Amino acid sequence: MDSNTFTLITTVAKMIFFVPIGIVLIINIINPRILWEKFESWKAASEPSPAFFRVRRISSLVILAIILYLFFSGTIPFLRNFPQ
Repeated sequence: MDSNTFTLITTVAKMIFFVPIGIVLIINIINPRILWEKFESWKAASEPSPAFFRVRRISSLVILAIILYLFFSGTIPFLRNFPQ
């Protein structure tokens, strides 16, 4: 496998893995209430406190920053030793 093919495969793998997660994280940063209503509201008797949504926003921002770093750094730990 030549270098260009390997680069294409890793880029596609990164996009398949990171793009959907990134979209969910961006939604959670903009309005965490949407995902809470969609996935967790059935478990709660009432809406959680504003601090809950603040923590979700901050954690989503941190995770998104890590994902963007991994996406644009050119290396992903589990693909680093991929045979070429």
